[in-house]
Order: sequence, then structure tokens, then C-alpha cells
Amino acid sequence: MENSKLSFEDFDYDKTKEKLPEGYEPIEYLEISSPKVNKLIAVASFNSFDAVGERINELSAKYPSCDYQIMPNQIESKIINFKIIVPESCKNDLRPGESILNEATPLVKVDSFEPCLYRFLNEEKYQEDFFEKGELLLSTFKRCKTKEVGERQDKYENQNKIVIADGKQRLETVVGYDFETLVLCTSITQKGIKKDSSLYKYGFKIKKPKEFFDILTRALVTKGISIAKVLKGPCIYNNKKITIDATGTGLIKDLLDKSQKGFLDFNPTMQYILSNAQNEIMMNKPTDFAYENEYRFIWLLTLPIKKEYVSDDVTVNDDGSIVIRVPELVQFCERL
Repeated sequence: MENSKLSFEDFDYDKTKEKLPEGYEPIEYLEISSPKVNKLIAVASFNSFDAVGERINELSAKYPSCDYQIMPNQIESKIINFKIIVPESCKNDLRPGESILNEATPLVKVDSFEPCLYRFLNEEKYQEDFFEKGELLLSTFKRCKTKEVGERQDKYENQNKIVIADGKQRLETVVGYDFETLVLCTSITQKGIKKDSSLYKYGFKIKKPKEFFDILTRALVTKGISIAKVLKGPCIYNNKKITIDATGTGLIKDLLDKSQKGFLDFNPTMQYILSNAQNEIMMNKPTDFAYENEYRFIWLLTLPIKKEYVSDDVTVNDDGSIVIRVPELVQFCERL
């Protein structure tokens, strides 16, 4: 499609006005254009990295592009020569001995998007403590069950009904993960939160979650807290039921056989559950809480936190939660 312009003469405003947002007025023409995709080709061969670099500099000066790539040809981890990926526009300017191998597929950069996050607080003091001192409470699942109040309290926090399925056999149990974890609960959005509730009146927006999480994790380690694994992501809301496929493992049969002999060993079953559903167990919540759009940061610890082993800017509470001071975090946040 060639570039074209759409003027007011071509725009039937009266017919479309009812479809536009209230107060919207188009003030200039629309410009429509199709993106031009450059074809790429692979060119061989060059005997040294310096030769490749010089050739790319020559071609890019004449045919500017961000598509140039150097690709080494290897045999048993030994580089034998190089080829380059260049725009198709270069093909008529190749030297003798430079041959076109094939049309090339451009490398695709895979990236991830992390939305801004919102940390809600029920007292202005906690908000000011964060912005003045970088002071932050990291909770535990046990604390969330017992010390949260009102609509934020989930009495069954981190407890899930687990269904293990092996053919026609089913085993149901309840599993939680209450020990040796630190948790920071945030929300993906401000919308949907109960704004009339004092529990969500204060807080801060985390504008750069990745940097926030990386610096906080590094601070935990350097301040004496032993971390085995870190986990972050959005919660799922499916009423606390998780089904695990154990087809062919004989897990249920083995458990029943041992129980009939008077020896009930649930450890293999528990290990299977945690190896297959540990992350989901910690991210699963009842649908009643779906309005929170919760996003969690979780640190699984190798050892319980001891007051005598952590630095002075970490306060260890009796319920296992901590208050940590990391002023560097403030630069990534703003008040709500």
C-alpha cells in the first residue's frame, strides 16, 4: 500500500461522530503508510574478524541499516571463517569472491514487558517511612493469614486443595507453604481496588519493577538473609484448587500399599507436589480477591532469619516478617 493522505473531504465526520469519545475533535488529516520490510541476505566469506568489521563499515556507510550481523562459521568449536548478514540493497555492490549464500532471517529480539506496580498501605506513616528512609515491610504467608484485617484478610492464604491424578486414581490433600518465605504484595492496577477503603488509601507506585526487585533482592543477601530461590509474577484466581498429573508414577498406589502395611509415608507425595506445583501454590488465591489484581515478589529462604545474623538496618519481627531499609528503592517509586 502506497503512502496516502486522508483529508476532511474523505472523512464523513457526521456518520462517525457518535463512535468517537465525548469531546473528541479531529484536528488534522490521518497519514496511512505500510511499513517497508527490508530483505536480508547472507554473504560469505571472510577469514578474519577484522576483515568482517572493515567490510561492514564500508557497506554501512553506503547502505545505512541496523540489520548488519556477524556470524562465525564453526567446526568443533573452531571458527573457520565468517559470514555477514546484510540488507538486500548491498547485493549489487559485492566484491569478487563474496558470494550470496541465501536469504537470511533477521534475528528476533525477545523481550518482556513489566507493568508498573502499586503497593498499598493503610497508614500514611508507612508511606512516609518508605520515602524518607527506604523502609519496607516484607511479610510472610503466616502473617498475611493472621494479621491482615478486613477485606484484605485471606484466612486460607497459601493453602490449596491439591488433586493428584494417576489414571482413575485420585488423591486429594490440602497443602500450604508457611515456612521460610518473605513476601511483598503489590497490585498491577489501581482500578478495581476498593477506593472507599482506608486499607488502600496510601502507598506508592513502582515505576520500574525489575530494577526495584533486583536491588531489593541484592540488599536482602548483603544484609545477612540467606535466599534459596526468588519468584515474582501475577497471582491466579481459581478458588485454590490445583490438579497435578502423576500418570505412570505409581505414587498413589505406593502410598496406599504402605498405608495398608501400617506405614504411612507422605514425604514422596509431598516432594512430588512441591516439585510440580510449588510456584502455583504460592501464587493461587480465591476468586473473591480477584479485584486486587495482585502481583507478588517472593523470596524462599534456606534458613530462618535470626536477629543476631542480620545487619542493623533489618528489623526482624516475632512473626518472621522483617522491616528492611533500602533507600535506593525510592528512586523507582512515586507517592500515590
